[in-house]
Amino acid sequence: MTATKPQPRAQQSDYVICPICNRGKLFYQDGDAEDDPIILILPGSKRKARHHTKCDVCRNQVGFTIKN
Repeated sequence: MTATKPQPRAQQSDYVICPICNRGKLFYQDGDAEDDPIILILPGSKRKARHHTKCDVCRNQVGFTIKN
């Protein structure tokens, strides 16, 4: 049996935190990735979101789009 090195746990800053309750983790983002920035769109906003996710703490739906 070979021993494996434990994987490092994700830092709090690696998660996009819910802008409504400031507690729920919406999704994980890799800080080292070369990707376009993510724009969060709150409920009731006039902006249209391309994607949606639900906060696991406050159960509000938050939209997001990727700026390119």
